[in-house]
Amino acid sequence: MFLASHHRCRRGQALVEFAAIALVFAVMLGAMLSLGHMFFAAHTIQQAVDVAAQEIARTPFPAASELGLGSFDDEPDSVMETELFKEQIFDERHLVIDPDDYTDPKEYWDGPGPYSLVEASKRLPLLNRLLVSAMVFDPTFNPNGLPYRDPNHPDYHDLVQGVYRYPGAVVTYDDNGVPRETVVVPLVQTTYAPVSETVYSWVKPVEEIKYEGTGSFSVVATVPPMAPANPSFQPGMVALRINYPFQAAGLVKYVPTGSFSATDPNLPMTERITASDGGTESTPGFVSLPAGKYQLAVASDADPFDAMGTSRVNSGRFGLGRLSAYKPSAGALGVRPYRRVITAQAIYRREVFE
Repeated sequence: MFLASHHRCRRGQALVEFAAIALVFAVMLGAMLSLGHMFFAAHTIQQAVDVAAQEIARTPFPAASELGLGSFDDEPDSVMETELFKEQIFDERHLVIDPDDYTDPKEYWDGPGPYSLVEASKRLPLLNRLLVSAMVFDPTFNPNGLPYRDPNHPDYHDLVQGVYRYPGAVVTYDDNGVPRETVVVPLVQTTYAPVSETVYSWVKPVEEIKYEGTGSFSVVATVPPMAPANPSFQPGMVALRINYPFQAAGLVKYVPTGSFSATDPNLPMTERITASDGGTESTPGFVSLPAGKYQLAVASDADPFDAMGTSRVNSGRFGLGRLSAYKPSAGALGVRPYRRVITAQAIYRREVFE
């Protein structure tokens, strides 16, 4: 009798234990997936920048030419604008890949088309090809102006919604009379009182490493003296950097609040950043995209999927994304994902000249 009573008291024990540890396991799983993605992206861009710098160093360009990568202005006389460079090494327009450009829409959705993304990537310049695996699919951006993919739309099977692209802010520019899209990377700073975020600078995904505005690509470049001296930064060097804005689908961005010391290892991370592009743009200290060649392609707080409560990790005017976590209602803006800009560098001496 005692044994039967004791057995009945243990019923449901496994359920209670699972409930106690399930949340911990879910958090750990999300962290592992997000950090695994981060390490994968870091490895990908490090390999890409290393191969690209070697290729540039071994490609015959004029000895006294400028590389031009990283500039927000037109650089018609730079190496990056030459046909050889765009066809063989890197063309920024391929940072946004429209599925309509490489496959038939019906075959894309209804079955394997003749040109998959993998097949299309084989036709890209070297560095663009290496960066394809670090791209994301953005269903909220549509360069062709087609309606969003709605099952009730009469042309449902003829529509391809979204693009594959490099993370960051989508911009438009004029390429010798042809409108193009590419990506630039905003650098974001978080403020604590009040809790907000602002863009303090902009960089290109691929840029030349410069010292005080001077690059070292030209063999006749006058490199400013460095303190301490850096023997690897001298004329005739290919110094390349790739900037990758990693944003986690499973981690939320928190900021410290209250009184704390900058050296405190245990900051009270209790506040989240509201995913409002308009709020970001109106924050004091906001730095706009450099005027001239590029224009932002997405309107402020534009997200056609917001009413569905769907997370879009890399969407928005600045590509800062939004997560549906902590949304009190379907119309709320959500919160920003955890974000870090990863950089990878490579430096090689130029070996071949035109």
